[in-house]
Amino acid sequence: MGPGQRRAGPAGAGVDGVNRNLTPPDPVETPNQGDELLLPSNMSDAIQSFQQSDFYRRELGDEFVDYLSHIRRSEWDRYNLAISEWEQAEYFGLY
Repeated sequence: MGPGQRRAGPAGAGVDGVNRNLTPPDPVETPNQGDELLLPSNMSDAIQSFQQSDFYRRELGDEFVDYLSHIRRSEWDRYNLAISEWEQAEYFGLY
């Protein structure tokens, strides 16, 4: 993903908010402890949210959203196959 695509989401969200006359919420001191909309807790949930987003499909197009979702899902799957340093330290001495 190039710099242009990385900036497209937040920029598009800002324009969408202005066009719909939305008022941003008040800042919070303790995020994730109120009624605020929570961000996805892992990459798999983030990919799913992105893939199902009407906003991103409208702003970036179905083809781009499907392509990027496929690439990121593949990366996530490969990541989950890797053995981390923590897993090596935690478990390799047991067997």
